[in-house]
Amino acid sequence: MPKRLFDLIFRDKAGKVVIFQAPNTAIITYVALVIIGWFLPSGLFRNIERVLAFVALGTWALMEIISGASLIRRIAGGVVLIASIIMAALNNGLLHKLL
Repeated sequence: MPKRLFDLIFRDKAGKVVIFQAPNTAIITYVALVIIGWFLPSGLFRNIERVLAFVALGTWALMEIISGASLIRRIAGGVVLIASIIMAALNNGLLHKLL
C-alpha cells in the first residue's frame, strides 16, 4: 500500500495512526445485549433485546460515520450500518414483501 494511501485511510486529523481505540458506550451496549440475548427464550423480551441491540449498533455506526477518527473507521461505520439494516430486513421478512 503506498504511503499516501495509508495516510489517507489510517491517520486522523492530527496525523496519528488510528487503527484501534477503546470501545464507546454504544458498542459496549450492543455486545452486552447480544450476550444477554443468548440466554433469553423466544418471545417479547427477546424481541425487545433485538430492537435495543439494533439501535445500539446503529448508533455506533452513525457515530463512526459522522465523527470517526480516520477514514477506515468512517467506512467501517457505513458498512456496519448498511449490513445491519439489510440483516434486520431479511430477519423480519421485509425484503420478501418488497420483492
